[in-house]
Amino acid sequence: MRLVDEDLNTPAKIRNAAIRRFGADGFARTSVRAVASEAGVSPGLVIHHFGSKEALREACDDYLVEMVMETKPQLLDEQDLSRGIRESLARIVSYRPLFIYLGRMLTDGGQAGAHLFDRFVDATRAMVDEGVKSGQMNPSSDPHVLSVVLTAQGLMSVVLEGHVARKLGATELTPEVMARMTLPVLEMQTYGLYRDETMLNAARQGLQAETNEEKERS
Repeated sequence: MRLVDEDLNTPAKIRNAAIRRFGADGFARTSVRAVASEAGVSPGLVIHHFGSKEALREACDDYLVEMVMETKPQLLDEQDLSRGIRESLARIVSYRPLFIYLGRMLTDGGQAGAHLFDRFVDATRAMVDEGVKSGQMNPSSDPHVLSVVLTAQGLMSVVLEGHVARKLGATELTPEVMARMTLPVLEMQTYGLYRDETMLNAARQGLQAETNEEKERS
């Protein structure tokens, strides 16, 4: 499904066209002329508004991070959270070009994908810090690692969309698939996976023993 271009100004229409073309063909294989053709403008107008193809991709990244992080439940009361989750699921179809773009940027490799991943880690870290500060999240022994892992887990369904959807009886991440995934993921994040601290304590002891051995060897 197309990003909605109606009532958008020219730069926004060009940005949406770039998201579709970069997502379909990859950044390196997409020319400014191809983006211009998709947007129904001249190549010169693309450069006039964005300066370069790289700056245009940066604008696409800015928009993507803003939209994806906007769909994450904010730290509100239960009723606001419930409404926010419903609205996020309802927007999934219209956001599909963004997910295709995100998957392409991450799997194509290079600095573009690395930069985008880093942007999501930073946004996730801000969310974690806010959650801990508000008392809605437990503090972590390493907030940076937690933010990297949460980001990777969140992006997993985009990068592995075909496999995830197939195992859930679909061909893509439909609203129904995402709705089905919502409770198990939140259950895991809310209650954890293990019923006691056996694995955690064993890991702490093992890591501490390894640290002590390294100190003795040095």
